[in-house]
Amino acid sequence: MGIETALLIAAAAGTAATIDQAKAAQHQGKLQAQQQAEQLAQAQQLEQQKLAQAERLAQQQLAAQQRAQAAAIAQAQRAQAESKALMDKQLKAAEENMNRSMQKRPDTARLLDAAAQAGKSGVGGTMLTGPQGVDQASMQLGKSTLLGA
Repeated sequence: MGIETALLIAAAAGTAATIDQAKAAQHQGKLQAQQQAEQLAQAQQLEQQKLAQAERLAQQQLAAQQRAQAAAIAQAQRAQAESKALMDKQLKAAEENMNRSMQKRPDTARLLDAAAQAGKSGVGGTMLTGPQGVDQASMQLGKSTLLGA
């Protein structure tokens, strides 16, 4: 019985060792699975962070483009307003120059000469009397009326 007992004890010890090894392998497998799951979760989290960062960068670039466009539009509007103001100023100056060059001036020498010639001819006419003037007989202050003597 000694050998058989020893064999049974050895077989039981071997089975226990095999069970312990199986449990250790199973525990090792669980640890590896947990590590892989953690690594996968970290990789997914890192990917999400990269996507979020890329999205923020895209939004910043879009905002910068919009600011640049707004600045360009404002500058174009200022340039257009300045150009219009300059054009209006030049147009006004051109009109003033044209008006100065085409200004009507009275010919005073001709007017004075015509008045002197009219004065030499005697009685002149007006708009009320016409070119024949006023009859000299009607200018006498005597009693030449039909009512009086």
